[in-house]
Amino acid sequence: MYKKGNKRKNQAEQTRRHIYETAAKLFTEKSFEEVTVNDIVAASGTSVGAFYHHFKNKQGIMVVTYRTLDEQYREYYRDIICGPECAGKCSIEKIELFMCNTVELIADIGRDFLSVFYQYILRDSSVSDSMLDSGREFFSILREMIAEGKKLGEIPEEVDTEQTIRDLTIIARGCEVEWCISRGKVEIDSQSMSLIKKYLRGLTA
Repeated sequence: MYKKGNKRKNQAEQTRRHIYETAAKLFTEKSFEEVTVNDIVAASGTSVGAFYHHFKNKQGIMVVTYRTLDEQYREYYRDIICGPECAGKCSIEKIELFMCNTVELIADIGRDFLSVFYQYILRDSSVSDSMLDSGREFFSILREMIAEGKKLGEIPEEVDTEQTIRDLTIIARGCEVEWCISRGKVEIDSQSMSLIKKYLRGLTA
């Protein structure tokens, strides 16, 4: 029974992922407004029932985008930042690695879909509000890392934690938007890494 349950779970996840990727592709080919649930179902070769089993509505595709990213942030933090690979690194270096990985994960979404995603959240306050929620994994992880740095004496106590989180978020998002509006002419990885390093080094200067 356990194995069967696992198999069903894996199949369900594959279906969800397939619907998501199909929808993301359609959104970049047309626009979010033009694409219908029926379009997504037809292109993915699934059913309307399968779509609504995995997503509340078309907007649910966008919600899944940042929630999936949050899951990946936590996984990277748990497995890499808190793992043996980073055992000898100081807090500033760990935050730098985490932020650079964050930008890499965003870039993996693809510039075209990222452009559509930002256009959508500018119009839907419920999604933008959720992204700005201070309890999100992304913000919580940074809060934990800064607290650890202060505890170890690697980050000055007077550093404003919440302002630092806001600053790092703005740097990352700024690089993402610049990447989109430059149509990929700006190297998102190198630009973000340079700015993040400069900012973090300034915390201990």
